[in-house]
Amino acid sequence: MKKAILSLALIMPAASYAATPDDTTFVYKDKKIVVNVEDDATQVSVYDNKGNKLAKSSETTFVDGNEIQKVYVGSPFMEHEKLQDNFTKHNFPSVWVGYSATHKGVAKTKTNHTHNKASFEIGFSAVPFCWALDKAHTMGIATTLQFAYIRTNFAANYSLSMEGDRVAMTDQGEKAKHSYMDYFESRLPVMFTLYPESKKKPLGVSLGLALVYRDNANYTFSRRSSAPDIDSSIKLKHFGLNVIGNISYGPVVLSANLGITPTYKSIEGWNAYNSSVNIGVNLWELLRKK
Repeated sequence: MKKAILSLALIMPAASYAATPDDTTFVYKDKKIVVNVEDDATQVSVYDNKGNKLAKSSETTFVDGNEIQKVYVGSPFMEHEKLQDNFTKHNFPSVWVGYSATHKGVAKTKTNHTHNKASFEIGFSAVPFCWALDKAHTMGIATTLQFAYIRTNFAANYSLSMEGDRVAMTDQGEKAKHSYMDYFESRLPVMFTLYPESKKKPLGVSLGLALVYRDNANYTFSRRSSAPDIDSSIKLKHFGLNVIGNISYGPVVLSANLGITPTYKSIEGWNAYNSSVNIGVNLWELLRKK
């Protein structure tokens, strides 16, 4: 008798939470479990203590002689609000090409025997993503892996060589067909991204820092005369830091990289800093619109 009275006492308040008069609700920990029977089918729903229905990863409906399973995308019994997409769009260029320059100092225009007008950079981004910081998806933290090929041209009469761990520039007394060095650079940018109106708007702005790793450079001085060409390896600073910024409108991205650590050091004591201005295409954004 005592067990029957206790069971009745537990069922009576639980039934008050039922979604319809025919439903039965049980409270387990902080979750309300509602059992609904319609004809020969039995369904179970789960709510939190605020009345929010929780999403299901799977559900089994029992009917006479059969078991029907429905599979859902998402974690089991999580709030719909928590299942919202935490990622928003980024504005990294998938591929880009642009103007590259080497200067004596950060953000300075003075050069030393470089031919910046003919220097360039091409590159691509891999596995980009952006973590949204708000529900409206107007801002986020974005990162990616970037790989760039950089070619720096020099005045036609100057060649490069290494003296110890520093770069020496020598006047060869003749103009070469080509005087340049090229190298590969990897970047890991972490950027604050802002879409001023909403995630559906085409304008995006981002700013951040990029950790840089670069290989040593290959240098070539290709003579016009019969004298042998000069080919050498130029030792670069392997690790560096760049300030990086992107402005995008739809899939079109304008980007800038400003080196704040030196690429190499000359025997004269000055440091060379590399920077670039590029135009690219965000293929993720381009394909998303189709």
